[in-house]
Formats: sequence, C-alpha cells, structure tokens
Amino acid sequence: MTPLRGSWKPRVFHHFDFFAPSGLEQGLDLSDDELADQLDGTKSSALFLGTYSATQVREALERFGITAKLAARGYQDLKISYTDHGPYAYRMTIEHPQDDEYCLLGEVIVKEGSFTPKVKFLEGHDLQQMDLLVIEWMLMQDQRREFGEHKPRLPGQNHPGLGVGNEVVHLLNALTKLLSKEGLLNFPEYINNALIYSEFFDFFDPRKQAEMSAIWRDMSELGMDLSQVSWAVYLECVRDAESGEAVKWFAEEQIKPHSPRIKAYFNDPEYAEAVQTFLDNMRYELDTTKFEEKYPARHKIVW
Repeated sequence: MTPLRGSWKPRVFHHFDFFAPSGLEQGLDLSDDELADQLDGTKSSALFLGTYSATQVREALERFGITAKLAARGYQDLKISYTDHGPYAYRMTIEHPQDDEYCLLGEVIVKEGSFTPKVKFLEGHDLQQMDLLVIEWMLMQDQRREFGEHKPRLPGQNHPGLGVGNEVVHLLNALTKLLSKEGLLNFPEYINNALIYSEFFDFFDPRKQAEMSAIWRDMSELGMDLSQVSWAVYLECVRDAESGEAVKWFAEEQIKPHSPRIKAYFNDPEYAEAVQTFLDNMRYELDTTKFEEKYPARHKIVW
C-alpha cells in the first residue's frame, strides 16, 4: 500500500496544543461592528434564520468569499433557495443550471436549539440549556470533477468537495454571533469531518476529543493520510490495541464556543488534562489484512 501524502494537518494535533489559535480561527473572531457590516438584518418571519433576506444571503456569500471560489470553478449563475425545515430549522441550497435542470452544489440545514449535557465531565461548570446554532446537515459537492490521487474520496462523499468548507463555517460562525447564540454545534458523522473541522470545534466530551486525536496519531505514524485513516475507521479496520475490538465511530457534540461560560469550560486546564490523560492511555492499531481487503472496494459505496 502506497500512502498518499499531503500537507493537511489539523490544528488539534500540533503538539497536542488544544487551544492554539490558527490564522483562520483568528479571522473568525470578528468584532461586533465587522459582523454587522458582513450581515445586517432584523428579525422577521419568512426569512433565512428568521432574519436574512435573499439579497442579504447572496451578499453574505459574496463577502465571505464563497461566490468568488465557486466562480473560479465555473459556477457563476447561482440559484440560492431557502425554506423552513421544521420548528426553528432552516434549509439553504445553492444550485447551478446544467442542461435543462439545476445541479446541487451545496446544502446547509441549521437549527436554533439548546444542549444540556447528560454527563458532567468537569466540576464547577453550569452548562444547562446552552443556546446554540446547530449544524444538522452540510453538503458541498463539485459534480463536474472526479476523484483522483490528489483529491482522494472521503467517507460520505459521492463527489469531490468545492473547497469552500472553511468559508462556510466562517459564515455560520458569524451568524451564530449575530443571533447572540452561545456557540455553534456540529455532529461529525464521519471521523474525516471531525478532523477537518477540529480547526474550529472541540468535542464536548474530553474522551471523544482524545479518541479522535489518538486515532490520527497512531494511524498517521503508519504513513496514512486523511483519506486512508478515514476509510480505515469507516471500514472498521482500526482496532483498540489492548482489547482488539474494532473502532466504531459515533457522532458526538463538537462545539465552537462564544459565551463566557462555554469558553471557560474548554479553557479550563482540567479539560486539557482530561484529554491528555485519555490520550496517554489510548493506543490503536491497523488491521492490515482487513484493510487491504476492504479498501480497494471503497469506490463502490454510494451514499
């Protein structure tokens, strides 16, 4: 097996410094005036997130660089639609005309909701009823392009991405602040989602944060790249070195905090210590025989 190597590195694994800000993360911390300039609306029904008109949504996509990146890929005539998706939930789609129909480029479903942890991981933090903007679904796909050596397929993908993931999270983060939410909540269905968005989010459960980190640490030491690690986990070819049991990835809460009380939780030294303690006691290994058997057939999987 020849590993596909790339320059991608998640923030969370840089010397296991869980709170070191990245350049993009600093860019997310816009001032209130800057946010108001990026997106300025008043609360109203029949609008995206109950606040933003179609014109404002289109302007936001332009200001956050999404429109320009799509245009560079040949997608210039965009159809932007949004609808209610249940109580306090909203769906937005971006489509491009192709022949006599529209092809879907992107889809985001977000919901205003609250999160109360069922388990208390750290003492001294009152985190009942956290008021959050929740990402329920996010899809970005370039149906014109094919997967290849330099753009390998990831679990959950039927088409390559559009390269606008950071900009979309940047925009959602700004919306979170403008709506006075305490944070942005994500549920990564696959480990590749969790790793990529670890630039912005941390798992609320320190053990889950450590699990993600330990899997990447141990698999990348074998020379595996993001795609290979992600497929190894999805195909249940990664196992606990002590028990021999295959890892089964389950989505849990990843949060980008904004309110003082949630920031205090993630900035508490006990959170980092808990993550590190779990990390030090976790070891994972690759079931090479199983991986070499299953990995070549990954392209047959359709979502």
